[in-house]
Amino acid sequence: KLKIEQQKAEAKYLKKLSLTKPSKDGMKLLLSLGFPIVFHSLSMLFINQTDKILISNMLDLSKVGIYGLAAQFASVISVIGAAAALAYNPELYKALATENISIYKKVSLLRIKTMSLFALFSLIITSFLFFSIEFIIGKDFKFNFNIFLILAMAYLIFGLYNFFSGYF
Repeated sequence: KLKIEQQKAEAKYLKKLSLTKPSKDGMKLLLSLGFPIVFHSLSMLFINQTDKILISNMLDLSKVGIYGLAAQFASVISVIGAAAALAYNPELYKALATENISIYKKVSLLRIKTMSLFALFSLIITSFLFFSIEFIIGKDFKFNFNIFLILAMAYLIFGLYNFFSGYF
């Protein structure tokens, strides 16, 4: 019964959208929904640029290891961002299904708070590694903080995008 009610609510929502007639309001809606894709594209650009760094500057095994170590530490940010976004999505879906604007506003505020905490946590991880990486991995291993920063920024932006991908 709940599934039938949900399908009716979805059908009601889709009827509100005029998919056959272009309008200024429709274009504004599409632009507002499409903006988060910028986060996705930018993060993919950063991640793909690391391949160029790897190919052009890191041809021996020790340099590949340096890259791999930085990539492993940066991937922590990716995992946390994806987990936070996945935890947020069920609340988003509930709010969208109710068609209640006050509930949706509360969920939007939750998204902003969660995204802010994720960004703050990413900054804390980056700062912690900057000051303690030698203690963590020892003096025998080299760590390229610049590679870590590029990847960490890419994973942060991609993680922020994940909060918007649930809408699509």
